[in-house]
Amino acid sequence: AQWEWQLEGVDLNKILSEDASGAVINRIIDLSTDMRRILVIAAYTRSSFDANHLQMLSDLNGEKLEYSRLVKLLDKAVLEGFLSNNVGSTVYSFAHDRIQEAVCFSLPPGPERDELRLKLGKRFYDIVVKQELGQEWMYFAAADHLNASASLLETDDPLFLVNFNMLVAKRASSVSALGSAARYLEVARKGIIQLGDNWGKHYDVSYSIFRKLASIQLWLGRFDVGFRTAQEILDNARCPEDKIPTQIAICKALGRKERYREAYELGVKILREHGIVP
Repeated sequence: AQWEWQLEGVDLNKILSEDASGAVINRIIDLSTDMRRILVIAAYTRSSFDANHLQMLSDLNGEKLEYSRLVKLLDKAVLEGFLSNNVGSTVYSFAHDRIQEAVCFSLPPGPERDELRLKLGKRFYDIVVKQELGQEWMYFAAADHLNASASLLETDDPLFLVNFNMLVAKRASSVSALGSAARYLEVARKGIIQLGDNWGKHYDVSYSIFRKLASIQLWLGRFDVGFRTAQEILDNARCPEDKIPTQIAICKALGRKERYREAYELGVKILREHGIVP
C-alpha cells in the first residue's frame, strides 16, 4: 500500500535554511505521488545516489518503476530544484542537505516511516550480505535502518542484529572510521545485554564486543567510558589470558594520560600474573 502523505503539522521552516525553504515549501505539496515516494526513498539512503540503485528500491513503497520513468522523475526533480545532476551521469545529489532533511520529514514519524526503514534495511542487507553485491556504504545504510526499526524486525536469530552490527563495526574499523565503529559496537553491546545473562549465555560474543569497544573508546580518548567498558571485561573474563588485550589497552591509555606510574604498575601486574617476572 502506498503512503498517505501528511504535510500538515510539519514546520518545514524549522528544518530548512532560508535558501532552501522557498524551493521546498512552495513545491513539495504539488509533487506527484511517484516523485514524492522516490525522493523519500532517496532521502533515506544518502545525499548522493545512483539511479540504478534507486530503481532497486523503488518497489518498497509502491510499484517498481521502469528505469526510464524513474530517470524522467529524477530529471524533473532537478528542474524543480530538489536535486542536482551532471548531464549524462546516473548519479544525483540533493541540492542542499536541508532539502534532504525536509523530504525525510515529509513522511512524519510513526508506523509508515518505521516500516520504510525496516524495508530499506532488509533490502540493503539482502544486497550486500545474501547476494554479495552492492557497495560498501550499503552495509552502513542497512545497519542504520535496521537499528532504527529494530522493534519491527522479526527474526529467528536473537543475535542477528548484534552480529550484524559487529560486522559493520569491523568494516568501519578497516577504513579507520573508529567513531562509527564505536557507535555500531555500542548498539551490539546494548543488544547482547538485553538478551540477559550475556556473560553466561553468550560469553564469546560479549567478550568480543566489549574488548573491541573498550579498545576503540580508549584509543579515541574517551577514557571514562573506555575504562568502564574495560573493567567489565576484567570482571567477567573467564581466564587471565582473556584479560591481556584489555590490560594492554589500559596501559597504553594510562600512558597517553601521563599516568605513567599506574601504567607501569599494571604492566608489572600482568607480567606477574603470567609468571614472566617473580
